[in-house]
Amino acid sequence: MVKEPSNMSIQDQLLSELDRKNNCTLTPLGKALKKIVKTSNQIDILIHNVGNGSGERLGIQSKTEWDISWNINFETALNVCRFFTDEILKSKGSILFISSIAGIEEIGAPTSYSVAKSALITYAKVLSHKLAP
Repeated sequence: MVKEPSNMSIQDQLLSELDRKNNCTLTPLGKALKKIVKTSNQIDILIHNVGNGSGERLGIQSKTEWDISWNINFETALNVCRFFTDEILKSKGSILFISSIAGIEEIGAPTSYSVAKSALITYAKVLSHKLAP
């Protein structure tokens, strides 16, 4: 793992990490995040509403299907939250995660989707305790 220089901001560290992971200079997500920070005076609320429950509903999914689902349904929220946490804390704003009943109950959704949504619910609970004033 490449160690980031300590003088890099959390945002720059995340963008660098996403670039390495995706083998490109700036991902579409990275471009959007940078534009939001550049054009906004402050961030008062961050709403995570990302999800894709497509995939194999029976049995265990392939590693590729699992990774795609996990990246969409959990990692996107994690990365966006990591990117904006400092701005939310500065503005005393709020972070809202919209998950799915599939993260709590078995409803026939793909396993990877349910697990990712369950992880998102747990992440939101833990983060609320760590960031609460």
